[in-house]
Amino acid sequence: QKEDLIQETSKGLEAIILVAGQLIVLYKYVKSRSEIKKTWWNTASPEERAEANKRNRGKKDDSKRTTKTRTRPTNKSSKSSN
Repeated sequence: QKEDLIQETSKGLEAIILVAGQLIVLYKYVKSRSEIKKTWWNTASPEERAEANKRNRGKKDDSKRTTKTRTRPTNKSSKSSN
């Protein structure tokens, strides 16, 4: 029974190490992408920046939306909102 406990503990530790490794790789990827974007924006010509802004303009920005504006009705009945 002690061997089983040791074996299960080592499996759990191995899984934690694997997940931690994947998180490190993901962090490094995201960090390098943001550094590449900063470098690109610093070295881009005005025409390239204008084109990039044109492409990014169509993306939704939910942070600018107020809580009162809704694109579709809620699931609440009209009686409970009055």
